[in-house]
Amino acid sequence: MGNNCGSGPARAISGPAITGQSHSSAVPAAGGALQFYLNGKLVDASGVDSRQTLLEYLRDTQLLTGTKRSCLQGGCGACLVMIERYDWATKQWVAKPVNSCLKPIAACDDTRITTVEGVGSERKGLHPVQERIAGNHGMQCGFCTPGMVMSAYAMLKEHGQPSAQVAMNSFDGNICRCTGYRNLVNVSESFASDAAPEIQALVASKQWSPCDAAAEKIRQSPPPAGGLSTKQFKFNDFTFYAPSSLTEVLELKKAMPRAPYVFGDTAKGIRSAAYSVFDGRAKDVIYIGNVRELNNLTESNGELIFGGALTIQHIVDALRTRAGKLPFANELADAMTCIAQRHLRSEAGWAGNLIITSTRGFPSDLFPSLIAADAKVSFITPSSDEKTISIEDLKPGVVPPNALLCKLHIPLTTKGTFRYYRVAQRKWLAHAFVNAAFRAVGDPKTKKV
Repeated sequence: MGNNCGSGPARAISGPAITGQSHSSAVPAAGGALQFYLNGKLVDASGVDSRQTLLEYLRDTQLLTGTKRSCLQGGCGACLVMIERYDWATKQWVAKPVNSCLKPIAACDDTRITTVEGVGSERKGLHPVQERIAGNHGMQCGFCTPGMVMSAYAMLKEHGQPSAQVAMNSFDGNICRCTGYRNLVNVSESFASDAAPEIQALVASKQWSPCDAAAEKIRQSPPPAGGLSTKQFKFNDFTFYAPSSLTEVLELKKAMPRAPYVFGDTAKGIRSAAYSVFDGRAKDVIYIGNVRELNNLTESNGELIFGGALTIQHIVDALRTRAGKLPFANELADAMTCIAQRHLRSEAGWAGNLIITSTRGFPSDLFPSLIAADAKVSFITPSSDEKTISIEDLKPGVVPPNALLCKLHIPLTTKGTFRYYRVAQRKWLAHAFVNAAFRAVGDPKTKKV
């Protein structure tokens, strides 16, 4: 869990190294409306406090109180909403369940947000997910139920008709204190293509409304007109800068050295304050989610290269599809699924995770896994060109405090057997007490490691 660097749009990132010397001196001018669709209606939130989270905006401004305020750490799932956005790295629209307690409201620009009120109601009619949770006694106190609904609803939008295993995994970021999970999991599995016979019998016995799960999947359409643009959202003395080019990012950092880089900003779930700096709160932040050069995923010269604005889930998904190229791709991906849970992995940037590990001692599952995979990272500063180092060299004294991690390189030619081990209170949503990654290479002739 955790981030301070993030994800956004795409262009060629596997070409020449990025240089940091020839930037103009102008900071991008303020402007741009903060707009998104909320339950199907276009909302202009330009005047809101850009420091607040989506949860605060939904409950306090829009009075949509079905989205619950609970742990404020991304650990319980009660605040889940679904966000649809265009993924510039994969060139497609995606639908993801998101912890609104951590999502910066200013990072919701040009997205489509659905809350539990937008899924269905008794007056407007229940969605099959709601009908089946209610009809299968999937709640007691009901506080966590909106998050459960949003998790299952987002699963259908993301996968269409899921497998039973995907349905089971869909609740890894939702906590229920009173019911147990069997009835909820049965509801989720009822939409699966390989639902167990007893689940199929359950659906038949309940006479629930039919649901074509495959038809629920998000429909693809052209990308947003005009692509990514530079914006600023100012409230009192705080400014949320959202540049669209690396040149703008570095110039902003040069002009405002104290302004932190942010992306998913999920690390505030483990910090005492949002946008905190070493001696107080930042007055300005630089959001990298819109930066074109940081939003690409490429395969070049035997490497998988991830831009600095991609998420941990981007890495997991890319590894899964390349199991035939990297011998331990699935094992490496499995290690990364120990990070937080799927809602957070889809928001948290790999760059932020590595930064808080190297500078704050965060017990990362990502860091040791990448070291064992012989991964490298590239960084750039306002006054220096791109430099590439091994992950194990990512530490203070080697990487300047004003550096921006711009690329992650995972070699596809690495040989050997990979294993990852951790000891923690739980598999998910728990920091490791001890963790270790190993890669052993055996000589087929001598049979020695």
